[in-house]
Amino acid sequence: MNELGCNEAVARRTGAGRPRDPAKDDAILGAARDLFFERGFNGSTIEEIAQRANVSKVTVYKRFCDKETLFATCVRAEMARMASAFDADAPIAGGLEERLNAFGTALMSFLSRPNHVALDRVMAQEFVQMPALAKRLFEAGPAQSRARVAEVLAQASETGVLDCPDPIAAAEDLMALWKGMMDVELKFGVRDRVTEEEIVRRVEHGTATFLRAYDGGKGARK
Repeated sequence: MNELGCNEAVARRTGAGRPRDPAKDDAILGAARDLFFERGFNGSTIEEIAQRANVSKVTVYKRFCDKETLFATCVRAEMARMASAFDADAPIAGGLEERLNAFGTALMSFLSRPNHVALDRVMAQEFVQMPALAKRLFEAGPAQSRARVAEVLAQASETGVLDCPDPIAAAEDLMALWKGMMDVELKFGVRDRVTEEEIVRRVEHGTATFLRAYDGGKGARK
């Protein structure tokens, strides 16, 4: 059954009787998210999720129909966290270098969170079989952050502060300078954390390097 059909079936079953307890939904989703991110989709079972959430297996099925729907619900929650993080942390004032450093620091801090690193690992393992879900996650996170950076760079290019005729490509260059190998090291478990001080230092170095390379002759670092 697809996710839409599953949701309709759940709605029919829960339409009457006692009101649905949101605390149980939260417990199931929390347990599922932890297990999916620890072991991947195929390595997790409804039985283990139910046990960790302290509910019955029947309760999980009644509320989320099947494992695919539960996984999709967990991913959508992460997508919402991504979107809200980028909306809340997007800088709107200050000079160009200050704005880029503020956004870069917010973005790199988000990408280095354990939950996001775990989601990256799940994506590599599972999303080949779920391309539609992978695309939605990409559009909610990486594509949105790239577009936000590109918008700032396009504005600076229009005023001659920067020389970047392709703001999307320039945004990718800048984000690569911010990340370096950090996300790869975290994903491969070479390191388990990145300090805030290191993130700030890495972002400021990347931004300064980028501005020197794309300087339009009007003082990009002002």
